[in-house]
Amino acid sequence: MGSAFGGLGRRPETADLALVRELLASGDANTAASAVQAVWVWADMADFLRPLVPNATAGSLGLMARLLRQAHHGFVFSQSGFVIDFLNRCQAVDSDLLDRAISNFFGSAISGMRSGTPGEPMPRDLEDVDRSERILSRLSRIDPAFRLYRGIRDSAQRNIDESRREAEMLRLSPENTDTPFALGTLF
Repeated sequence: MGSAFGGLGRRPETADLALVRELLASGDANTAASAVQAVWVWADMADFLRPLVPNATAGSLGLMARLLRQAHHGFVFSQSGFVIDFLNRCQAVDSDLLDRAISNFFGSAISGMRSGTPGEPMPRDLEDVDRSERILSRLSRIDPAFRLYRGIRDSAQRNIDESRREAEMLRLSPENTDTPFALGTLF
């Protein structure tokens, strides 16, 4: 299975993963962060973290959320089951932790490059609206993940709306009309 983070390198050995799990469980955030950052390049983080989430402490969940902020923008969609479970656990532990986790996942989801045709909605924004809508259709409004996916959808929709406004402005600008417009008439 490919890594949700991308990257190159050898797959970590079982002993490497066991050590990182132990450090996460210990609550030693600095050492765990260093160890996880050394391994996350190769490991699929959702599969790696999934067994830790049900019994994780607030400190461990906070560390995991900060690490997941670095995930590829598609992580929240490709690993939606993990994200939903993770946010449910955060809600059970601490509401402030839930807010920080949602913020980290949101940051991950909206980061990265977008490309497309000027004046047209970016394909990624269109996909994000569609993928968010599909996940939202399975969630209750009181589910903590609902806030995350609604926020991603709304952000992408704002980008789409802005692209359409820009297209309309381009269409109406004097440089793009068939009417002769002499630069000299401005001065």
